Amino acid sequence: MPLKQRKMQERQKVQTIAQEVERAIRESVRVLAPRLPAGRWGLARADACAPFAYRAVAQQESESEKESAPRLGPQSGKSLLEQAQELKREAALHQETPEERARREEQKLLSALENRKKLMTDQELAKGIVYTEALKTSWRPPRHIREMSEKERDAVREKWHIVVEGDNIPPPIKSFQEMRFPPAVISALRAKGITRPTPIQIQGLPVALSGRDMIGIAFTGSGKTMVFTLPMVMRALEAELKLPLIEKEGPISLVVVPSRELASQIYEGCVHLADHLKRDGFPEIRVLLCIGGINMAEQAPVLRRGVHIVVATCGRLKDMLEKKKLNLDICQYVAHGGVTAAPETGAEGADARGAAGVAHGTGCWCWTKPIAWWTWARRRTCARSSRTSRCVARRPRASV
Repeated sequence: MPLKQRKMQERQKVQTIAQEVERAIRESVRVLAPRLPAGRWGLARADACAPFAYRAVAQQESESEKESAPRLGPQSGKSLLEQAQELKREAALHQETPEERARREEQKLLSALENRKKLMTDQELAKGIVYTEALKTSWRPPRHIREMSEKERDAVREKWHIVVEGDNIPPPIKSFQEMRFPPAVISALRAKGITRPTPIQIQGLPVALSGRDMIGIAFTGSGKTMVFTLPMVMRALEAELKLPLIEKEGPISLVVVPSRELASQIYEGCVHLADHLKRDGFPEIRVLLCIGGINMAEQAPVLRRGVHIVVATCGRLKDMLEKKKLNLDICQYVAHGGVTAAPETGAEGADARGAAGVAHGTGCWCWTKPIAWWTWARRRTCARSSRTSRCVARRPRASV
């Protein structure tokens, strides 16, 4: 065969192979390349896009391999310093603002309590007992206070920046004398420089003295502790006058606080009131401080004689109840002061009333926390709104 003819055959074979390769490329482009408009230049565009389509597929495969590869650890191919810097950069990007953190904590607080039962004892849950009436007390405000119209009551609350919520809320009272405290209590308050009630006391004391459950929210230094201390002492004094306590009875009133410092402060205030009452001829009111770090053997005489008021922290109270050194069979008044106890745990703090087994009594919660805690506390109350009241004392606005 001549050389010229042999070259022509080889050129035809090369052209045939090239056409087959081109046909294969076009078929793959139809699958991988984006849809192109039909027309004269559609195929040419597809031919031009073929390298880019293959490049995009290769890029996607490399990215998927990078994602599947470990970012940290020995197989990441990075030094420990580089891994630490990368973790710091990610933490800085996902750092929460104070508003987001507060919002998340409130949401966690409310979601943790959605499926929890109300603050009731096991006996109440088993028998289906529901309290719809306030605990009956002998305290009544003066007639001119009871006959105040709703408009006059709202005017007093507006003047002192008091916000209330609830049904049949007792009227605000602007003096301790009109609250019908005995002279010994008035003299004890004057000895501490207290001559007139603060806004939270103007509304909170009548609510607590009436036997209503109350949730009080006010700023620091507003006198929230006095809101539950005075009714607690008066409740213990009334019970002692009617029927004195015998051996190993009590307490009648219980205060649960989160810290030992706050418990000691409340204990000293109760002892101060009890001493003034005793000097004025009233029966002795025995107060027990139940906190960690105190030898309970030294307080055994008080327990044997019967105790009227117990001021306790959560851990020591739980220990005393488990050891049966205390019983709350006749407890009528429970107060929870302070905000540092973690309510989302559900085992301490305000839960002392349900865990301890207080059957029917008055509950008083006093906080400095924002109003969002009202939602939590309202869900924990074992009564309907006819028994529960909220009292919020706001800071007075500065005059311009």
